[in-house]
Amino acid sequence: MPEIATTPSDEALAQRVQGGDSAAFEILIDRYGGRIHGYLRRRVRDYHAAEDLTQATFVRAYRQIGRFDTRRRFAGWIYTIAARLAISHLRQAPVESPPDPREPADEQDPGRQVMDLEQREMLWKTASRCLSENQHHVLVLRYAEGLSLAETARATGLSKIYVKVLLHRARARLARAWREAQGTDTAVGTRGALDCRET
Repeated sequence: MPEIATTPSDEALAQRVQGGDSAAFEILIDRYGGRIHGYLRRRVRDYHAAEDLTQATFVRAYRQIGRFDTRRRFAGWIYTIAARLAISHLRQAPVESPPDPREPADEQDPGRQVMDLEQREMLWKTASRCLSENQHHVLVLRYAEGLSLAETARATGLSKIYVKVLLHRARARLARAWREAQGTDTAVGTRGALDCRET
């Protein structure tokens, strides 16, 4: 009877890397490279800066792999590194870069909702325009990247309770903008995002 090959978990691969198996790290890069780049693109809104930050994330992860606790999820750990590099980049950036119009559509399904691509894009554009920096950041980590509340808190350096508060406020504000848009065509802005009027 042939043996069934099983795919090693991220944590098992990280443990192999800790033991000196660099090929295992290449598998982790294959698994997370696109996702980390997508997250960083949304975070810094600059395609080329996101490429550089993605590379820096994996370089730092490789150098610090000995510190990774394999009883925790690798995803939370790698996103924490990416989030910290993004924050550092944004602090150094002179002005916020506008979104790159050549940027491809997200590979991930934000929020994993059953709605068509146009509505998802409008919702994420609205989130980018309407929400505070912290609200947008936790929303992306939680729903677009699929991190748990605890992982989102670690990645942002915020408490779990504050992350919950930010998510609640973000969802409420987006829901309000969405409801207003359903009742009128004028709520859709010129860039394909909903208006962010305070009520």
